[in-house]
Amino acid sequence: MNALAGEGRAHGILVNAICPVAATRIFRRTVQPHELMPASVAPEVAVLVSRECPCTGHVLRAAGGEWRIYQVTAVQQAALGCDAAPEDVLAWASHATG
Repeated sequence: MNALAGEGRAHGILVNAICPVAATRIFRRTVQPHELMPASVAPEVAVLVSRECPCTGHVLRAAGGEWRIYQVTAVQQAALGCDAAPEDVLAWASHATG
């Protein structure tokens, strides 16, 4: 999705994703299955297919009347090389996340 959003932006093409939410045993503690009907995501889909859609490269999630917009971005980059060992990656990740 991010690659398509980046490529399409120059051509006026917006690319987003919808994150489906399922009524799993854990999720049912806060949201009832009847709240996860197609009608609850219809407004989101309508915005995504409209010419007025303002965003690209986002993941939109709707569940139980709650809306969230996510954007996945790379905040740090490592050039560890092709021969990096798991320990190298772990050391970098530990440093990068604080």
